[in-house]
Amino acid sequence: MSATTGATVPASRRFSVTDGVWDQLPTEAVATLTSASLRLEFPSSGKAGLGLALTGTADGRQWQAGIASAHHAADGRMTLAVAGVAPAISLMALPVVGPKIPVNAAALSRLALVARSGTKAPGKDLVDRLQSLLNGAGGNALPQLDTALLAKRASVGAEVNMAGTPVRVWRALGSDGTREAGTPGTAAELLPEDTAGPDGEPSQPRAQGQWWGSAADGPSIPDAEDSGTGEATGTGRAVQAATWVDVRRALGPLQVHRVGVAYTTSPKRLWLLIDASLGAVGLVFDAVGLGMGVTLGRSLAVEGTLDGLGLSYTAGPVRVAGALVRETRPKPPLRLLVSGILVVTTPQIGFLAAGMYGEMTDGRVTVFVVGQVTGLQLPLGPVVVTGLLGGFGYNSCLAVPEKAAEVPRYPLVAGIGDEKAMPVTSGAAAVLKKLGSLVTPAGDHVWVAVGARFTVFKVVECSAVVAVQVAPGDVMVALLGVARARFPQNDNPYASLTLGLRAVYRLSTGELSVSGALDPGQSYLVSKDCKIQGEFAVCTWVPPSAHTGDFVITFGGYHPAYRPSPHYPKGLERVGVNWQPSSAVVVRGEAYAAVTPSMLQVGGMLRVEYSSSRVSAWLRAELHATVQWEPFRFEAFIGVTVGVEIRFMGTHHLELDVELTLWGPPTGGVAHLKLPVVPDVYVRFGGPRPTAVDALSWDAFRGKVLAGATLQAGVAGGLLQEQQPGEGGKNKTPQVALAQLALSVRTPAPCTHLQVRTGDGSHTTVAGTPTATVPIRPMNRTAVTAGCTLILKAATGAVISLARWGVAPQHGGLPVSAWGAPLGPSASPPVRPDTELLPGQVIGARLVPPPPTRTDPLIGPIPKTRLEAESGRSGRVPGPDNPSGSKPTDGSRGQVASTLATEKARRAREELYARWTALGLAPGTAAMPPLDPLTGYVSRLWSTVTCDPMLVPTSGKD
Repeated sequence: MSATTGATVPASRRFSVTDGVWDQLPTEAVATLTSASLRLEFPSSGKAGLGLALTGTADGRQWQAGIASAHHAADGRMTLAVAGVAPAISLMALPVVGPKIPVNAAALSRLALVARSGTKAPGKDLVDRLQSLLNGAGGNALPQLDTALLAKRASVGAEVNMAGTPVRVWRALGSDGTREAGTPGTAAELLPEDTAGPDGEPSQPRAQGQWWGSAADGPSIPDAEDSGTGEATGTGRAVQAATWVDVRRALGPLQVHRVGVAYTTSPKRLWLLIDASLGAVGLVFDAVGLGMGVTLGRSLAVEGTLDGLGLSYTAGPVRVAGALVRETRPKPPLRLLVSGILVVTTPQIGFLAAGMYGEMTDGRVTVFVVGQVTGLQLPLGPVVVTGLLGGFGYNSCLAVPEKAAEVPRYPLVAGIGDEKAMPVTSGAAAVLKKLGSLVTPAGDHVWVAVGARFTVFKVVECSAVVAVQVAPGDVMVALLGVARARFPQNDNPYASLTLGLRAVYRLSTGELSVSGALDPGQSYLVSKDCKIQGEFAVCTWVPPSAHTGDFVITFGGYHPAYRPSPHYPKGLERVGVNWQPSSAVVVRGEAYAAVTPSMLQVGGMLRVEYSSSRVSAWLRAELHATVQWEPFRFEAFIGVTVGVEIRFMGTHHLELDVELTLWGPPTGGVAHLKLPVVPDVYVRFGGPRPTAVDALSWDAFRGKVLAGATLQAGVAGGLLQEQQPGEGGKNKTPQVALAQLALSVRTPAPCTHLQVRTGDGSHTTVAGTPTATVPIRPMNRTAVTAGCTLILKAATGAVISLARWGVAPQHGGLPVSAWGAPLGPSASPPVRPDTELLPGQVIGARLVPPPPTRTDPLIGPIPKTRLEAESGRSGRVPGPDNPSGSKPTDGSRGQVASTLATEKARRAREELYARWTALGLAPGTAAMPPLDPLTGYVSRLWSTVTCDPMLVPTSGKD
């Protein structure tokens, strides 16, 4: 009785929900019971064993299930449940390639399920007894047990008959169904390297990659809620990773490389995956994501799946290959994703391209393509182009490296002709996996990238890519490149340099930056142990940036005490060398230089160290200097340390330090000597540190700092492109379109109170207040009032009222070296400004005139849509909605000829020409004077005017 009780413990106790196994079991597959047999064993140990076999049918297929329970001294009691069915499903049901399989050559012969109790895997003795109990109960048709199978809590499996040879594949369920090392993930395998080895056997398939955010684990199989249109809408579907078994068998023209099994839980479906290709006479088709899913229910419904097809053709040295694949589980915001690859290789030139097409959840289309041409030899003087690369994206965003040090490894730069950097031949999945997050779906983004790989004088190898990206409210232009050089050009060069370059302009931020970085892993001098390093950056800011006018130039960073502004480049590596010629000697040197609107910074460090078991010696030297522009002042620090340590009969340490600090003007300084045993020695020379700053007068400040700059005014909008040249090649008075006219005014000094003249001597404040102030550092002034009044005058000298004009102040930043608070005397170098710019200052204004008023208009405005096509049977252009002025009347060419020939018309033309001349708009040239009597035109009027025109009286006059 104890054995029977142990065999019928409820499954909820044996397979707990927390194990993640019970919910995954296909309990829906319950057949109609036709027979049952039971075996009980009562050994002398008193630990009974049970074996139960059940046979049933469902939809004409025979099912068999078994339960076995046994005890082992080392493993304890274990209960086992086994089930199997013979579906007899031919592989001819596979999509596309199925009809190519010979009849009865391959079939899915058995599906099976095994689940056990306990957390510990059983040993061989216990497994053999469980198998004996099942066989004794009549369960000979059930799967054969072994320790490897029962190492997992629960597993599903399939048996495929391949040309008479059974192939068995098992897939663990629950928490044991994690992805195994080396197991392929998605079925996005686009292009096999080769479909057959030298001996004609199929080659080992490649590992598969991730395609633009697709699921990393599990086979590429349809979702439970797939609508059939490729728009996967399922959520929360549990899928186990696939388990693969090498087959390497031929089924007619079909080459089967591997067979895999995967399992989904919603619905509970076992997937048989086939890695196969179809070849004939150099032409090979590859099936991507090929397989069939069997629903584990009474009906065993079969569903085929095929993600895509690959094609390759080889004829001698020429090879053409391509593939097109649909990803069944695209990651949001994508609902449909199709990727593709094309490869053409010849002995000289190769063309490779990969891309994708997707639909986002909002219905918009996203496209991405990248390709390259290799093997070129295009000489352009000293430059030889060896490779080309191009890319295009629509509704996709291209990210660029944030630092120049990242450029040599940037896929679009490193991938030009480099298979390791951007493996186009490995498929679109591998390309997008390499690109990572560089290309992502993004609405309303368009980008284009063009690159080349070339050599200069056969010495410098360069790769460069120019990318332009347009997005809502932003335009980005980027130049990314890398240059490599070795001297001499052999296997043991004495010098090697790899420089990454990054130049980026962004319209939205107004930042223009150029930066570069040496790769210390590939840059050295004299010896590979002598690494060289360093970064530089040149940045400036233009409108609409809040830092307009600011700039920075730095090589290797800044002064150690300098606090750079938040928008300045930071973390730049010092320019220098790091050399370890032997295990006992280390030489390291580095330097920096920086220029900002307020100062110059230079410095460096040198360290030479020797260390052995008995002796250590060192030399350390450093220099740090700053120069402030106005008022001019400088400070420099130089330090040298020499030391030795001897470890013999104790430790003996000796070190000598010399420090020198210089300042000016007036030039002075102090030398500090640190000696062992004796007290420190100080030597002062020159003048003392200044206790007051010499202030500049306004005239000196304007001449030296502002360089005598004056008010600048110009046309900011509405300037016509067709400008008539004046005498000496100079333009006459600018010609503008009044409706788009805009004027700009810029001052060399900030305006603390900006006002405009509105007529009759009155003024209107535009920005600031009469009491606002601004500091001037070179003048040693903390608060200065700088009022500005805009007065607009006509050519006659009359003041034009700005009351109806639109006047907008223009703000910007000014360098604190001129417009900052006075620094005052200080014992420390002036390298701690809060910012390099004084932001938010009024530095000008933009003036827009009031809209022009029409005088005696002849016709009113006509909507653009009414001019896009003729209307009515007459073919006449429609008139305005509300016409004004005189109504046109039917005229004749004779009436026009007689009017032009009158004296009255001649005087009218002369008066009009005089008015145009006064405005600088006189037409005609010396070769074609504008005031001819028009007799030639009148004589040819019936030829040039093909029909009688309509005439409009002018103010009641002819």
